[in-house]
Amino acid sequence: MGNTNSMITEIDEQPLIGKLSETVRGANADVSSLQRAAKILAGNPAEVLQVLAVYAQRAKWRGFASQPYWHPNGFAKFVVYDDARVPLRLRLHVWAGEDSRVLQDGQNVHGHRWNFGSAVIAGSGLRIDEYVLNDREGQPYRSFAYQPQRQGGTADAVSLVTSSLEPVGDVLVEHAVRYALAIHDTYVCDITRLHTVHSLSTNLVATLIVQGPAVLSTAPVYRRSGLPPQPGPRAMSSTETHEVLAATIDAARIAEFQR
Repeated sequence: MGNTNSMITEIDEQPLIGKLSETVRGANADVSSLQRAAKILAGNPAEVLQVLAVYAQRAKWRGFASQPYWHPNGFAKFVVYDDARVPLRLRLHVWAGEDSRVLQDGQNVHGHRWNFGSAVIAGSGLRIDEYVLNDREGQPYRSFAYQPQRQGGTADAVSLVTSSLEPVGDVLVEHAVRYALAIHDTYVCDITRLHTVHSLSTNLVATLIVQGPAVLSTAPVYRRSGLPPQPGPRAMSSTETHEVLAATIDAARIAEFQR
């Protein structure tokens, strides 16, 4: 038998990565290019499956470049591909189970430091709630500035233990709109949006996200006044990491036939 590692295909050789790189290169991952990238993810389920399979295989034999973890907002987060030269960062988010639902229900209203485009690649879909600041009709929230700390390694790995929420003050936040994303739907979010995200069922739901470069130094975070602090992120064990990836690939394979 040959070396198992030699049989692992590089992710950047995959057709999907080439299409995404071409789309965001030059446009510097602005909102319009991220929207096109999300459409590519939604329109090429077979190529999405291949990238996920290669990522899972690489993870099994070589480990992860960036530590997967359970995000406080209720999903498992994986950095599938990262090339700062393009720039292209492809992230996998997976919601699954009752524990995930509990975390989702307690999540903060938040924005992001970067724009992104995403596509639902498996499962029943997501519910998006968007919010606005309204100093006359909103509900009381505490405002924070989220700052990921970089002390060596990747920001994702380090942020498991060294992210910070700096208090800003008290604000009034109003719920603005709610809508649902079904399988193969796309979603584009710019740095001006505030939202929360919930899976539509306790069954597995997965999205792929094309993340643009950071535009802001901090991200806005709002927590309802009177609530205890949100729990921090939790590192995933090797066993649960590979179980989540395998389940996601199975669910994405089913979704491929739903187009």
